[in-house]
Amino acid sequence: MPDYVNYKRGDVKDKSHTLFLAEDDEDDRLFFSMAVAAVDKELKLIAFNDGVELISYLDKAAEIPNILFLDINMPKLSGLECLEEIRNCEDWKDIPVAMYSTSGNENDIERSRELGAQVFIMKPFQLSKLAEIIDWALSMDWEKTVLTPQEFFIKEKIWQKKT
Repeated sequence: MPDYVNYKRGDVKDKSHTLFLAEDDEDDRLFFSMAVAAVDKELKLIAFNDGVELISYLDKAAEIPNILFLDINMPKLSGLECLEEIRNCEDWKDIPVAMYSTSGNENDIERSRELGAQVFIMKPFQLSKLAEIIDWALSMDWEKTVLTPQEFFIKEKIWQKKT
């Protein structure tokens, strides 16, 4: 069972991870990239402006991310639509996906679970909290971990760093 309450910063052993972020808001992409750099400057982040750009890249890329963060509300192709395409593609269906949204809409959370996301993260407002959540997400063995419905939705209020 994952333990984001007792998680200790720096649990990521392998810093050679590649993260993908699909996010239409430029400020949110910058904020996310700053949090990734705060986790470790060796981490590689590839950011996409929308879901169409992400899917197009995946179609052509040899590189698959260790984890994909998907904004829910994007133009052209929403995060939920991207998630559905990813889960329906044999080459991509095992990519760990973290839904990443300002919304805590229960329908979005439930639909994300149904479509096979690993976790639903409500965007934190503090850079340090986002860095901790990214570090935690990278430390998880998503092939062996399935979060309970209570653990699936992560918001800043329940995120408590233990040192």
